Amino acid sequence: MGATYSLPNTISNGTTGDADEVQGNFTAIINNHTPTGMDDHSSTDGQAQTQIDPFPASTLSKATSLAEEIEQLRYVLKEILGETYWYIDPDVSLASIFTNYVTLTGTETLSAKTLTALKIVSGDGIADAGGAFYLKFTEDATPVNYLDVGNADTGVSPNITAAGSDTNIDITLIPKGSGVVDATGGLKIDSGAEIAKYLSATTAWDPASIAAGGKLSTTITVTGAALGDPCTVGLTSLVAANGDTEIAAHVEAADTVRVILKNHTGSAQNLANGTLRVGVFQH
Repeated sequence: MGATYSLPNTISNGTTGDADEVQGNFTAIINNHTPTGMDDHSSTDGQAQTQIDPFPASTLSKATSLAEEIEQLRYVLKEILGETYWYIDPDVSLASIFTNYVTLTGTETLSAKTLTALKIVSGDGIADAGGAFYLKFTEDATPVNYLDVGNADTGVSPNITAAGSDTNIDITLIPKGSGVVDATGGLKIDSGAEIAKYLSATTAWDPASIAAGGKLSTTITVTGAALGDPCTVGLTSLVAANGDTEIAAHVEAADTVRVILKNHTGSAQNLANGTLRVGVFQH
């Protein structure tokens, strides 16, 4: 690296310049020894591409000339930019990085990012834009079991599976207060037939005395029941002492279930007042 300026006075070897000539040359050096007055370090492509690691093998390598200082700075620049050489335009500008950066404590919106080994502290979860929870996680004391959520190919159902180190693991759904688990859209148990809906109704019933071999009946309203729906029935006052007294039910009209008591014993049966419950399954 030289200079881009010339000295005003030429003093040959073996000669002595006068004081004005020497002073003039020194003044020229002082006035022109600026970045503009210094020569470049990029006279060829190879020279412009020379980059030296100032910290090879985690050890400081001190520059021994201004040229080496520049080459070390070039190395640091290309590392920051993520390019092969220091002068190549970066794929992402520093301005955009500082405009769209993520902080540890700030609130930012991330898009098209892949998260691995995500950890959410106990009591925290996934929230909507307003901060209300979609999903909240609670850690047990020494957890070994968990839920595995899987997607699916065309024609196959996504799944939520119990997983963990235990051999047999239940899945527990716990409503709050008087809430219930509502399976909207039908329910299958162990790949069996779909249960679209379960209907139920109760009423008080005090059956009259039933002669031996006789029967009597009543009706109960079960809203939504349809002809052909299978029914279950129970009466709290039908006990072991009533022997072979049979109770059955069927849908006799829309919303109406007929309940029949039949006495198969050898004597009259007079059941006490009780609660009649009818269940209707729809598939």
